Order: sequence, then C-alpha cells, then structure tokens
Amino acid sequence: MAEENKQEEKEVVEAEVVDEKKENGFKKFFGKVKKGVNDSMLEAKKENNYASEHSEFKAYTKDSLFPRKLSGEIVDGALICFGKVELEKGSVIIDENDKAYYVVSIEDTTVTSKVDDVTYDCEGSKIALDENVEEVNVIKADSRYFIFKGEDK
Repeated sequence: MAEENKQEEKEVVEAEVVDEKKENGFKKFFGKVKKGVNDSMLEAKKENNYASEHSEFKAYTKDSLFPRKLSGEIVDGALICFGKVELEKGSVIIDENDKAYYVVSIEDTTVTSKVDDVTYDCEGSKIALDENVEEVNVIKADSRYFIFKGEDK
C-alpha cells in the first residue's frame, strides 16, 4: 500500500508540472506581445514629442502623389530631422514659410527626444539643402507637364 501512495503522489506531481509549463508558455507569448506593443507606443511618443518641438517640412519626390511630412530644423544649411529618411537627390523640401530647397545629399545622424522626463537618442537624418531652386510655371496635362508660354493674368 505504501508503494501505491508513492505512485499516486508521483503522478499528481507530474500533472502539476505539465500544467505549469503550459501556463508559462502563454505568459511568455503574451509577455512578448505586450513588450512589442509597449515598444511601438514608446517609439510613437518619441516621434510625436520631437515633432511637437520642431518645425514641419514637406518633401516632394518625382512621381509621388503626396508629400512626405518631416519634423526637424535647419542647421548650417541642412535639415536635421527625426527618423531615417530616404529621398532622391534633387527632391524638393518646402518649409512652413513656403521656402523651397533642393535635396543635395542625406546622411544618418542622431537626434534626441524627451518622453516622460527621459531623454532618448533616436535615429535621424541630416539632409543637405540647396536654396537655389528653380520654380517653373507649368500646365498639367494628364500625367505630363508642359512649360506655360502664355501671359499670367
């Protein structure tokens, strides 16, 4: 009879261990999901806080329908902005005062953003700008553009 009690105890112990492992698997999975959501929310807060403290710029590329919005500031002839930006050389950037610039080059840099009294180093871009832009008066015809040769009213 003593042997039967030991076998019953052993079986109960094994059953408890199996249940505990399943519970830890679920906890681990949901822990990873929660961490991913929290990381995404923190990144969004970093970007939003940076944008609220800096000027907005619009970047126009050839053949794009809509401009890309950038947040940053112009320092020594270059736009320092949040995030890794990919633009073609010759793209146009327009600031809040409608001043236009050509994109000369882009390199990676670091910017800082403050969230809940903690300052974070974030990925940024340094876009070299050329102020000598050439604006033309055109006529849009379907997907093509032609230089306007008439007289402005």
